[in-house]
Amino acid sequence: MRQAVIVFALALVASIVLAGVGGEAAQPSGLPTVPEGLSSGQTASLTQGRARVVAEGERLQKAVEAHHATCAHVGLPLPSGQTPPPGEEELKAKCDAEQTDIDAQVKRYAADASAYRRAVDASLAAAAKAHEFVVRVSLKGTVDLVRKSGSQQLTTSSAVVLASGESVTTAMHARVAFRFPDKSELVLGPATSVSFDAMVNDPSPARRRIAMRLTAGSLRWTSGAASAGEAVSMTLPAGVVRISDCDAQASISADGSGYVAVFKGEAGISEQRPPGTVNLRSGQRLSFGSGGARSEVQTLQPGAVKPL
Repeated sequence: MRQAVIVFALALVASIVLAGVGGEAAQPSGLPTVPEGLSSGQTASLTQGRARVVAEGERLQKAVEAHHATCAHVGLPLPSGQTPPPGEEELKAKCDAEQTDIDAQVKRYAADASAYRRAVDASLAAAAKAHEFVVRVSLKGTVDLVRKSGSQQLTTSSAVVLASGESVTTAMHARVAFRFPDKSELVLGPATSVSFDAMVNDPSPARRRIAMRLTAGSLRWTSGAASAGEAVSMTLPAGVVRISDCDAQASISADGSGYVAVFKGEAGISEQRPPGTVNLRSGQRLSFGSGGARSEVQTLQPGAVKPL
């Protein structure tokens, strides 16, 4: 029994803390490193917490190894005719006391390591929440926001969180406008369906990212004054359209054909077949067929596209 308990303790500490002889590089995935991208306060707290758990595990590892070297043989059956050496009972009592203390340390260490992992998870969840977009809603008609937890019917003049993995659908004759903190605006027309592949907010525009996928209907994106440098794109049958720092509109008809029009600024459309990028400048339009095949860039004629 003693040997089994000692082996278990050694395995537990090694599995959580050490994959070799000390050092940060020896820490396995069982004890996660401090994630990047957190606030300075979160990073400092997790760094200190992880250091305490690592130091605790290293101390426990040494205590278990020393106990094993001294006590592994205690209590084993003796060969026939051999008597216990002098002081065997005292050593057994000492080893039993050490084993009780090590058992308590192992439980405490496992609890501390688990608490650190929960703190990492909580910090990541808080960071993800902080990087969501809170937008103002203005709408007419029925508009649904579809989350993983279910569907929510939006109301006008409300604030709503837009996050990665969500989607919005508008009913026939409905319209909705989302006003972002940097004054950018996303407008969806009637019978429109758009999903958000990425909605990553950040104080720095360079780290901000919005990736939308239009599958039906029409949308218009107007960049705000403070949005310079942020990455904004929408995926269409014709390819991925980069619409950072511009005023652009796209539409998909029931048969899958559609267009992209740029009212102000510049957009880039990339596709795999044929590979390449087409730039649309202010006052230009590009149409595409139901299979995604695109036309030549055309001048946007007055009245050809009605802005949303």
